[in-house]
Amino acid sequence: MALADVQAILARLFTDGAFRASFFHDPVTVGGALGLEANEASTLAELSRDEVEQFAAVIRRKRADDLRKVLPLTARALGDGFDRHFVATSVDAVRPGRHRDDARAMVDGLSRLARSKALEPPWAADLARYEMTFGEAMHRSACLLVRRFRFPVARLAAAIHCGAPTGDVKPRMTIGTWLRVPGRRGIFHRIW
Repeated sequence: MALADVQAILARLFTDGAFRASFFHDPVTVGGALGLEANEASTLAELSRDEVEQFAAVIRRKRADDLRKVLPLTARALGDGFDRHFVATSVDAVRPGRHRDDARAMVDGLSRLARSKALEPPWAADLARYEMTFGEAMHRSACLLVRRFRFPVARLAAAIHCGAPTGDVKPRMTIGTWLRVPGRRGIFHRIW
């Protein structure tokens, strides 16, 4: 098998938990299904499973740290729970654009929890969507994005940014717009 193919299998071994478990359970069969010769699969199986798991954990921590940069206010609001939510919602395979993919997965997971009333604080899903929408607007040359929120996200964002207490935030329908005009720098943003 070509070196690039073996490297792709190694990358998957480090980033895909289900694949990793299946490979270490039966490396020859799984490796053979991917085109590895039996001796190549056996060589990969000689890797220390504990070391592979440790390296995979390092990669997950780095992805969580990268996601904190995309959703910094949400990370502050969730505190220690941020990592737990990331692990529950992260997509195993690493792809180009993964920061936005990880953010979308996190927003989707938080939104499901918010709908089932199992998210604390209950406005964290709206805050994550609010932050993610800024990223979406920044990665387009032109756009008009409109989002509806159940909570006053701009007030929450400002309070969290300044380190002020958020208190007991009550639902209040809010509409946000993001406009990016071709040839102009920055984004026009308004909340109602």
